[in-house]
Formats: sequence, structure tokens, C-alpha cells
Amino acid sequence: MAKGKPKSYPHRATVPPIYQSAVFDFARVEDLAAQIESGPAFPPSVDDLTYIYARGGNPTQRKLELDLAALELTDDGLVFASGMAAITAVALTFGESGCEFAVGYPVYGDTYAVFADLLPRFGVSASFVDTSDIGEVRRAMKRSPRMLFCETPANPSLAVTDLKAVARLCKKHDCLLVVDNTFATPVNQNPVALGADLVIHSLTKFIGGHSDLVGGAVAGGKDLITRIRLTQFITGGILDPFAAWLVMRSLKTLELRVQRQNENALALAKLLEKHPKVARVYYPGLTSSPHRRIAKKQMRGFGGIVSFELKGGLRKAKRFVNRLKGARIAVSLGSTETLIQIPALITHRIVPKGVQESLGIPRDLVRVAVGIELTDELLANFKRALKEL
Repeated sequence: MAKGKPKSYPHRATVPPIYQSAVFDFARVEDLAAQIESGPAFPPSVDDLTYIYARGGNPTQRKLELDLAALELTDDGLVFASGMAAITAVALTFGESGCEFAVGYPVYGDTYAVFADLLPRFGVSASFVDTSDIGEVRRAMKRSPRMLFCETPANPSLAVTDLKAVARLCKKHDCLLVVDNTFATPVNQNPVALGADLVIHSLTKFIGGHSDLVGGAVAGGKDLITRIRLTQFITGGILDPFAAWLVMRSLKTLELRVQRQNENALALAKLLEKHPKVARVYYPGLTSSPHRRIAKKQMRGFGGIVSFELKGGLRKAKRFVNRLKGARIAVSLGSTETLIQIPALITHRIVPKGVQESLGIPRDLVRVAVGIELTDELLANFKRALKEL
């Protein structure tokens, strides 16, 4: 928490303004030419006057970047038009023909497609590794990967990676460790503080938190962020200033929302685990979870996502999702309302059917992203839908 008197903005506003400007003027043509010659404007602060063109920086975007970097305990940050734009920019920055990336599994379906389908077209190969198994990571390091990318908790299995242990291996083998922290959020976990080099977020999810914007972010050391910023400037995957302002608004309630989602998810996981119609529950906060020890060690909360399998397979899973009241059948997660879906059919459909199971995505797995509803109401809706099966 900041110390001292809160900052006021122009005209004594208590909320930062939206700089809805694509270009920034200069007093003399020589000044602009000199700035262009020195390269794209990468301002170190919100108030820096070297902004030229919004593809290279905008004060509203920059304010959010610095806020997110502070939340993730890093030196610098970048915001993007989407989480996938952020992931792609990182991959393009550090990949080159002939190199290999190690990718933790499971991962979000479109993330899988970037590493398995898109990058190989440019000569970058990918090997998929269960990063929750340190032995597998150790074996993967023998292939000298340029980068290891993982989600923890992973989507949709909620598998947890021991970041400190993996970071030590990556440092030893000169491998960049990039962690997608979308499921955990900076409220529950700070990967860079645990040894990662870069942390990625889909701002669309918990950080945005209201299903009304799309955005992404990367945070890390200044040297790495500067390299990624050049990729962003060339490829243009920037976040719109208004969307950046919406994210800043959402940051004010992030901790409150995530704490409530942590509580709701744990209560739901305990309910499902005891129900006779449920075959298996995936949630790192359960004492029965094989990932609880590591999660408890490196996380401050277990997150707002619960996955589970019903007895009866995919047919029962579809029937349950369709009957559940009080939850929206939709992609995405981290919103104020509960969202539910079947990953194998929806968010991970792009992953070939034959690969889904091997990557820890059962066909009948149901993923619930709990909202901030009253806990009793949330549980009552699930009890009712289970009873009707």
C-alpha cells in the first residue's frame, strides 16, 4: 500500500484521466525527428514527455503497466490487446528458427495452438512437459530449451508447478522461465518473486473481473520488457486507452473480489468432493489434492476455479451444465458472476481429441469459474442441479 497522501491528477481529479490520443505533438520538427531517430518512445514514467505515437506508448497504458508491475513485484510491465497477444509477443521475442521451447501442460487451448501449430511454421519447436513433475522438467532441460512456459494453476486441471524448484533448474540451464499467472492472480501468487523471469496475465479474466474488456499483460525485469516492447511496437498488439482505464478501475477491487472467489471456490470444491454423483474434483485447496502441499507453500489463496468430473461421463456433464441455475454457460473466467463450461468441447477444442486426454483434459471435465455471489446461494444452485441428474 502506498504511503503518504494519495496522488491527485490534473484538475484535482481523484481518478487518472484517459488519454484518448493516438499522436503527441512537439514544439519543433527537429525535436520530433530527434526522438524518431533515437527509436520508438518507451517512456519510463507516466509523466514522461517522449510519447510520439500510441503504438509505442500512451500515458493511460503506461499508468496501468506500472501498476501491474508493482502488483507483481517486478521492475516493469507491458499491456496488450489480449492475453494471447502477450503470449505471442513473448514467443516471437525470444524464439528463433532452430530453437526449442518447453511448454507445461495442460495449457489454455489457444496457447497450445501458438506453441504446437503457429511457431513450428517459423522453425521453433515445442515439447510439452508436465511441469508439476520436477523429474519431467529435469529431463526436458537436457534438450536445452530456450524458454519454459507454464501455467500454475494450470487450465483446466488446476495442476500446480513448484516454481522455486523449476526456477532453479531453468537458471542452471540458462532457460527463460515464463509463468502465466492468470488463474492465481497477483493476489494469490507472485511468480517472479519465486524465481520466474516473466509473468503473463489475461487481463480479461480476474484482473478485469467484469466480462467487459479484453486485454493482456507481461511483467518482469526492465531488460526483458524492453525487448518485448520492441516486438509489440512492430506487431502492434497494444491495449486501447479506454480498456486500460477500465482495468485500472478493476484493480481497486481486485483483492476483495479474489478473496471472495477463493472462499466460494473452496466451499464448492468441498461440496462436490462429498457428493455421491461426483467422480473427481480438481482443486489445489482440498486436503485430498496432490498439489496442495506446493500450492500452500507458494500461494496465498487457492484461486477461484474448480474443475470436476461427474459419474456418467460426457452425457451427464452436458446435462448438468445445461440444468445449473445461477451460472452462465460461457468461455472466460474470473468475472463477478459464475461461469461454467466443458473445456474439451469449448476452450480447449482446438487441441486434437487424441491429445486432450494425454495433456490432462478429460472429455467430460467441467470447469467452474466461481463469482462473488453469496456462498449459500452458489452451493444451493449446485445442490439443486446435482439432485436433478
